[in-house]
Amino acid sequence: MKQLLNLRFATFATIAAMTFSLMACSSDEETKTEITVPAGNQDFFSKTITFDSSASEKSFTFTTNRKWTVSVADTRDGSTWCTVSPTNGESGTNTVSIRVEENTTYDERNAVITLTANDSIRKIFVSQKQLDALLLSSNRAEVPVAGGSIDIEVKANIDYSVSISDNAKSWIHQTNASTRGLTASTLSFSIDKSEEYDKREGKIVFKSGSLEETITVYQVGEGILSLTKKEFNVSSEAQELAVEINSNFDYDVEIPQVDWISEIKSSTRGISTHTLLLAIAESDEYEARTATLKIKDKNSSIEETVTINQAARGGILIVSQKEYQLSNKAQELAVEINSNFEYSVEMPEVEWIKEKAKTRGMSTHVLNLSISANDSYDERSAIVRVFDKNSDLSEDIKICQAPKPVLDIETKEYALDEYGGEISVSVTSNVDYKVTVNADWISKSNTRSVNTNTHSFKVSAMTDNEDRQGNITFEDAISGLSVKVVVKQQRSIYLMQTELTMMDGGNQKLDITNNSGQDVTWSSSDNSVVQVNQSGQVTAVGKGTATITVTTADGKHSSKCTITVNDITDFISARAGGGAISMINNLIQYGSSLGWFFINNSTETIILKSMQLVDGATNREGNIMDVNTEVAAGSSVNYSTTIGLLGIHTPVTCRFRYEYNGKEYMTTAVYENSWFNF
Repeated sequence: MKQLLNLRFATFATIAAMTFSLMACSSDEETKTEITVPAGNQDFFSKTITFDSSASEKSFTFTTNRKWTVSVADTRDGSTWCTVSPTNGESGTNTVSIRVEENTTYDERNAVITLTANDSIRKIFVSQKQLDALLLSSNRAEVPVAGGSIDIEVKANIDYSVSISDNAKSWIHQTNASTRGLTASTLSFSIDKSEEYDKREGKIVFKSGSLEETITVYQVGEGILSLTKKEFNVSSEAQELAVEINSNFDYDVEIPQVDWISEIKSSTRGISTHTLLLAIAESDEYEARTATLKIKDKNSSIEETVTINQAARGGILIVSQKEYQLSNKAQELAVEINSNFEYSVEMPEVEWIKEKAKTRGMSTHVLNLSISANDSYDERSAIVRVFDKNSDLSEDIKICQAPKPVLDIETKEYALDEYGGEISVSVTSNVDYKVTVNADWISKSNTRSVNTNTHSFKVSAMTDNEDRQGNITFEDAISGLSVKVVVKQQRSIYLMQTELTMMDGGNQKLDITNNSGQDVTWSSSDNSVVQVNQSGQVTAVGKGTATITVTTADGKHSSKCTITVNDITDFISARAGGGAISMINNLIQYGSSLGWFFINNSTETIILKSMQLVDGATNREGNIMDVNTEVAAGSSVNYSTTIGLLGIHTPVTCRFRYEYNGKEYMTTAVYENSWFNF
């Protein structure tokens, strides 16, 4: 095979070395067409471009002074495994890519690429390697104990060697030599007769370089299978059964399709006498039962049969639950009964228990009963009897049904004043209910009695000046009954305003809520600050703080409001700001201007009467500038003053005189250097 390959490559290399160039000159000596390889690039025109068997891509670069085209010659089988891109171009330096698809054949393949520029033609030869192959017709061979021969078909296009594993050289022998070439060949091997009990195997390895194929030869031995006992008679009780087996192979156990025999997987198996452990379930049948299992060799027809006979147990009648405690609601009751005979049911002479459709068999089945709702307030019970009419076997099922639950409270809402107190809640109930309170100011103070239950709760005095509400819930989780008691605590009387700020001379009506049903009286802690009439009308008469108190006729309930009275001076301010100032040694020069702001933060309109500047060094007062301007509540005005010929020293004080409610007041602002003082 190597000689064939070497000859093929030598011939192809000779062809690849050939370069075809057709050149022609016109009668008028036209420019000669040139196709050259730029310096530094590989010249593929002088040798073959070789690809391996995988899909891949290579490129070549050339320079020409003409337009050009490139094409791939048609292959013998018409396939297009080799392509080029681009297929044409202009003069200059160009690069063309050659792409080949994966070669999945076992033969090398070739193609010719033709580059044409005017009358100049250059050719590139492309070669792609074949897919190396070493294939066997099978990877295993089964040989009987008597031995024989095996034939292995080998397909290869490369040289390979054949070797037999060391553990099998004594009983596997090659009987003909391997062949080479691109076609299939058959190798024969003889297998000696096995003298062993065990199954044996050997490997034949075919190898060439990194390629390797292996066939495994398997040969069985002589099987042995014997039982110490083939039939077992067992009682109806649950038990384990040991079957002694003498075997020199790993046997299979075929368990019959019954639910009372199963293999215990912890049993051991080996090439010796060993034990098959079986679990025999308890019999719940009247009659004896029989089953057969097989022990066999999965690789041959060797097998043995084991018969197991189990005695009958007799009658069985088992009720899953003998007493039921049911709620008063209508419902379905399913009673599981385990029986191996056709049992009978004796229903009680009551209307509230009915038997439904029967589902019975020779195993666990269900007695379905329909239970009517118990609308009385008394518990009731009855007995359902299940029995065997052919024997004295029977079971009683007791069914108890709870009475209709009741949870009733006559008074469901309580109202208390701010001082709190005790409340008693009477509950009529036949259920075991739970009491919960959702407010920390309500606390339980005793436990309930047996029948009509009375619960006492303590309601704390109010600490905040807010009405409040809490809930006491009586609830039975089983029946789902729930009753809610509402506890409301409210102030007997209260003022809507607890704090108030007023202007001197102002009036305000205090709003009161009176839940006491009594007349009330009003009083002031300081009539020089605040006065109040018996309608709750408050008049601010002087600056300060006083408390207004309203009290019920019995003197037990009261509410207070703290009132702060301010005069107008608390809301009026002034400041210096802005202006154009020229100053030498703290003397503001003639012609300078100073800006001043007068601010009314009160809720009343006042009148700004006048402004006057005062020299900070000499205390000399300037002219009074009359303004007489109203300044609305929450607003401000600003003025600019111009300094006269003598100038004025800092700090400069501006006196603002204003009038409110017929009284005149004064406030000041100071300018010193560049700082604005209020």
